[in-house]
Amino acid sequence: MSSLAMSRAIDDGWPVALEQRTREALDGIVGASGALMEETLANAERVAVAGRIREAALEVREALDGLRARFDEEARRASVDGLTGQLNRAAFDEQGPDMLARARAEGAPVCLIAFDVDHFKRINDSHGHPVGDEVLRAVAARCRRALRPANLFARVGGEEFAAVVAGASIHTAARVAERLRRAVCDHPVSTRVGPIGVAISLGVAEDDGGSWALLSANADTALYDAKSCGRNQVRLAVTARVEEADTPDDPTEG
Repeated sequence: MSSLAMSRAIDDGWPVALEQRTREALDGIVGASGALMEETLANAERVAVAGRIREAALEVREALDGLRARFDEEARRASVDGLTGQLNRAAFDEQGPDMLARARAEGAPVCLIAFDVDHFKRINDSHGHPVGDEVLRAVAARCRRALRPANLFARVGGEEFAAVVAGASIHTAARVAERLRRAVCDHPVSTRVGPIGVAISLGVAEDDGGSWALLSANADTALYDAKSCGRNQVRLAVTARVEEADTPDDPTEG
């Protein structure tokens, strides 16, 4: 299958029903040809034909297995950020609305946390992009460990990340966001140029019945609020804002 055809197949989704019917047909051919070969009264020519049919069917099944494995790998690569190994923006925007819809169907709250690395450009400018990449990988790994497996997490931009926390009110999600902040800033990131203090700013928004795009926009607004209020803190996208979490001085300053 060509790369273009594979790309289109990934967009359309794997044809599960067609695969199942094909495999059932192949299993039938393999089984029938095997039974035919075992018939003691069959002549040599019949056995030879059956053998060739069986061999061809086995080759087709092997090719189908390989095609499915390639499809699964291409689909995985299409959804994963190559630098951090986390979900990318496309996968996040595909899975996020589904997670939101499931939470609504269950009557459960759901929140979105948007955050980015404070003064990341300064890190790149001072130490180079390879060091910046080390920082991003460390931030992603620390945050993934701080989240539950059920929480959706992705790198959605250069130094931007996002997480969906289902079953949590905005105040519970704020505590999750604070846990992420502490996971990043409590310990410097070890890099090829030595340890670098890193901080993140986070915005939290709760589903209010609007669209996925609106939920994302509300979280982004809260993130911008956190950055404008001094960075390295959590802010909530609510009318009556709660007190911001206690935070230490920005470790990237000075």
